[in-house]
Amino acid sequence: MSFKERLREFVGVEVLGFGDATRLSEDESLISRGLIDSLALMKIVTFIEVETAVHVPDAEVIPANFESICSIDSMVSRLKGQSRT
Repeated sequence: MSFKERLREFVGVEVLGFGDATRLSEDESLISRGLIDSLALMKIVTFIEVETAVHVPDAEVIPANFESICSIDSMVSRLKGQSRT
C-alpha cells in the first residue's frame, strides 16, 4: 500500500470517522470544506512523521499543504527529497 493510500485511509477513518475511506477522494478539499480542524491537522502531521520518518517543519503546516490528500502527499514527497540533499 502506498503512502497516499495509507494517508487516505488514516484521514478517512481515524480523523473524519468514515467507516470506509473510499468516501474520501484524493482531491477532496479538507480545509476549505471544514472537514479538518487544528487538532485533526496535528494528528495528520504526527501520522506523517511516524509513517515516513520525515519531519514536518512548522513553516510547512499551512493550508495549501493540507488542502487534500494529494497536496499532503506532494508536500511529503518534497520534504523527502529535501532530506536526501
